[in-house]
Amino acid sequence: MLLSTKTKLALLVAGSLIVLAAGVGLFSKYSVEKSMLEEQCRNASNIVQLATLNALDHYQILFRIKTKQAVALKTRMALLQNILQQLASTSENPVALFRAFPLPEGIDLIALDAQWTPRYSSAGLKTANPYSLRDIKERPVGETMLTLAQRNMPANCLVGWQHKGVFQRFYGVHFFLPKQGLLVGLWAGVRPLEDELKNIQQQNFTELTKNFQEISLGNTGIIFALTSKGEVAIGQASLQPSLAQARTASGKLLVELLPQAAAQPEKPLAIPASALLQNTEQTERMAALFVRYVKPLDWYVVGMAYEDEALAPGHRLSYALIAALCFAIVCILPIAMLIVSRLTRPLYRLAAYARSLPEQNFEKARAEDPALKALAAGEGGLEMKELASSFLFMDKTLRSRVRELMEAVSSRERMAGELAAATEIQMDILPEPLPASVSDGRFLIAASLIPAREVGGDLYDFFMLDETHLCFVIGDVSGKGVPASLFMSMAVTLIRSHAKTCPSPEMLMSIVNNSLASENTTCMFVTLFIGVLDVNSGEICYANGGHNQPLILGEAGAMRWLTGLSGPVVGAMEEVEYCLHTTQIHAGESLFLYTDGVNEAMNEHKEEYSYEAMQAALTSSPSRVPVMLMQAVLEGVANHVQGQPASDDITILCIQYQPDAQAAG
Repeated sequence: MLLSTKTKLALLVAGSLIVLAAGVGLFSKYSVEKSMLEEQCRNASNIVQLATLNALDHYQILFRIKTKQAVALKTRMALLQNILQQLASTSENPVALFRAFPLPEGIDLIALDAQWTPRYSSAGLKTANPYSLRDIKERPVGETMLTLAQRNMPANCLVGWQHKGVFQRFYGVHFFLPKQGLLVGLWAGVRPLEDELKNIQQQNFTELTKNFQEISLGNTGIIFALTSKGEVAIGQASLQPSLAQARTASGKLLVELLPQAAAQPEKPLAIPASALLQNTEQTERMAALFVRYVKPLDWYVVGMAYEDEALAPGHRLSYALIAALCFAIVCILPIAMLIVSRLTRPLYRLAAYARSLPEQNFEKARAEDPALKALAAGEGGLEMKELASSFLFMDKTLRSRVRELMEAVSSRERMAGELAAATEIQMDILPEPLPASVSDGRFLIAASLIPAREVGGDLYDFFMLDETHLCFVIGDVSGKGVPASLFMSMAVTLIRSHAKTCPSPEMLMSIVNNSLASENTTCMFVTLFIGVLDVNSGEICYANGGHNQPLILGEAGAMRWLTGLSGPVVGAMEEVEYCLHTTQIHAGESLFLYTDGVNEAMNEHKEEYSYEAMQAALTSSPSRVPVMLMQAVLEGVANHVQGQPASDDITILCIQYQPDAQAAG
């Protein structure tokens, strides 16, 4: 069913609004829910981090208290040691001094001789001898303390043993009296300090438990602490006492994944709520666990938030956005339809004008259409004004282009006819094959010229100067097309007109050069080779004006280059001297002349045919007959270029010397 532009635009606007609303709604829903979920996850992670810092803070408080206790005990013992050591060092009877010295409560003294026999023991060490034990560093107490004290080094240790039916730990400091050979040790029990620290630790634990219970994630999420074995260290009553067998949504044990989750605290673990809680009310809900590790306590602080609570704000906001978009569409769509109706009205006028275009005669001018002219004046708005003006400009331009095209076609046809005539004239300039009566079996000659365009700039010629001398010419004019063809025609005409009166090749080349260069405003030139073959002796006199070196091919496959330049290219400058060269061609040998269109023929990869490929083609020819040699090279070039347009004219001239045929005749 065909629809009008108005209907299409209306449908397009309506469809665009609906698609836009759906796209924006879905994207907003996805984006908002994702953003809200990420925000909830960040909040949960931050809350867990705060709880972790809270636990670390309580641990640091205990650590500082414990450190202060230890420092105070060491300071007290060191002070007492210094006092006793100074008094005992100056006393004649240290043992009596020890008995009379008032020791502080909780501190005992023992003095041992070299045989480890106690010379004096205070009440607390009457039934104990810690020097046969090992301290917490696994050092033998007696030997180690004696060695350190004799060297006047700090001799301190911490040892545990049964005291009054209870295992206790004692801190001892020692000094050595060399005059009496006594090792003196002061010992203080650390149990009172440990009991005090334990009470403080219990208070901190109670406070930390209260803090954890007061923190919530969302409406019903909780914070708790687990040991590395999965036991609940701090948590609410709703938690199971042990989560060692709890499994996540992926089926793995929660305890195994705790270290990995703590390394990525922002990435939650998904787990069914029923795996964590004792009651069965939340069995269908999924929870997200955020985990952080408290190394000093070997605890994992875990925050449990419910996924549905985290997604709820995003759901509400995305639904509100979708509702707002739908309301906007309902309000905008009627207004858009009205605007479309008004916008499409001028298009009908333009359509009517466009339908009338095929009936027009574009060879004649046409008066402007009134409706189109009114639109171009701005009746339909700025866009319709531009469109109507474009139609009027198109009409005017189209008529002008049609007339120009008809004139161009006529001119092109006329030029094609002239080029065809020029091609025919150029081919007529080339020599006809010599009659058999002229060559008389003394030589064979073959030539070919394939222009790259309709007309080319290559040339070749051959003719008899007299009964025994064959003049042959090959050349390549700079440039291509009609100018090169005209320059070539001039060169051939000059060579033929002066060859009879000046048969010497170098002199003939000088005359042609001066004639071509005299008024050469286009700066064209020709590479030229002129040779004269004595058909009786086989001597060749030649002049080479910048042309490619010819090849002489023997019957046995040998070939040699015809070297030697007589001078520069022909026609470039006047009064140039050219020198004469001679060579000898033997019976059965062939002289192969060519232009650079042969060796420089390119394929689609811009690779040239090359001299080596040309020599290979000549060598592969089954015969030294000129026609066969020429055909072998032309086939080699054709196989190389693979149908690519020729970049230059291709010209070949080949002469085979056969004096034996004349002698036999």
